[in-house]
Amino acid sequence: MDANRNQRAYVAKGNRTVADFLGNPDWRQAWSEYQGEFGTFIIDQLGRSMQRLDFIYEKPGNEVAVLLPEKNVKLYHLASYSKHPLGMRFWQDARQGTNAQLVLFG
Repeated sequence: MDANRNQRAYVAKGNRTVADFLGNPDWRQAWSEYQGEFGTFIIDQLGRSMQRLDFIYEKPGNEVAVLLPEKNVKLYHLASYSKHPLGMRFWQDARQGTNAQLVLFG
């Protein structure tokens, strides 16, 4: 949510927040070629950064969005990274064994 809300500040020349977060000072080149939402781009780039550290990552979509139900607004995403396939299997099993989010508070 923060990435989408503050996109203008993050992409501004000289802002190093995203570069420091991703460990990739050249992220703006990838962003200029990306066709989609800035938040999804950041999720994908984080996965690629984790992949460079030998964690398993294939593509965006493995994360779970947590919403503010009454406004259907994304608050944040949950993701899991593992260096072992069994860790990813646990994450997939956990995702499949839960119901869709019903409420956030109360």
